[in-house]
Amino acid sequence: MEFHEAFTTYLNTYAGLTALVGDKISPDFISQDEDAPAIVYQFISEVVNYNLDGEQNLKEVTYQFRCYGYTQAESYSVLKQLRSAFKNYQGLMSTYYVQSIQIVARLPKYFDSITGRHSYDIDYKFIYTE
Repeated sequence: MEFHEAFTTYLNTYAGLTALVGDKISPDFISQDEDAPAIVYQFISEVVNYNLDGEQNLKEVTYQFRCYGYTQAESYSVLKQLRSAFKNYQGLMSTYYVQSIQIVARLPKYFDSITGRHSYDIDYKFIYTE
């Protein structure tokens, strides 16, 4: 299992979030026809740590999450539940030990007039060991 699959599985079991989006948490994009509310995430970057023995097991990856809704309030509710799911999280996600989840940036809200969807973007850095 890849790390993004581990956090997707975790988010799909977080009751407050699934009450809003169900299982609509997916990588990269959602189609214009797909219903909101939903969450889309995309990989942004990875930092690989080294010591004199080579690559360490400690990983730092950043993902951007876009929280969709048909109203500003709905998309903001999804954002708040995502933040609650990751706030102070430390422990196992599948076979990965998460040491820290940090907000890197929260971007302004956006409205797509073609799809009628509002969204909020938030970037998270995950620090974990394999």
